[in-house]
Amino acid sequence: MFDPSVSEATVYKHTQKLIDAASKAGVGGKSEIEQQIEQALEAATQALEANDIERAYQIYAMVLQHVPDSVPALVGVAQVQVKNGDLDAATQTLAMLPPDHNDQTAL
Repeated sequence: MFDPSVSEATVYKHTQKLIDAASKAGVGGKSEIEQQIEQALEAATQALEANDIERAYQIYAMVLQHVPDSVPALVGVAQVQVKNGDLDAATQTLAMLPPDHNDQTAL
């Protein structure tokens, strides 16, 4: 129930505390695990760009252990496979993409 005697500043202060708590819990924003996965994907992309194929593959594989349907990780694994000359494996990996993401021209 609304209490008209409560100041706007007090309402704002309590509302901000609720928003901050929700944010820390992952409500309305990225959770800690989502942030870690995003950072891992970024590191894998950097490793791939630096031609550190093994490191990129390891990071993408780790992401897929936690998020098996991660489109960026699946595409990353396929890119590693292409760089290693294993086009058949890359095709099989890309076939694992959800139907709305199954565009093999992305490589």
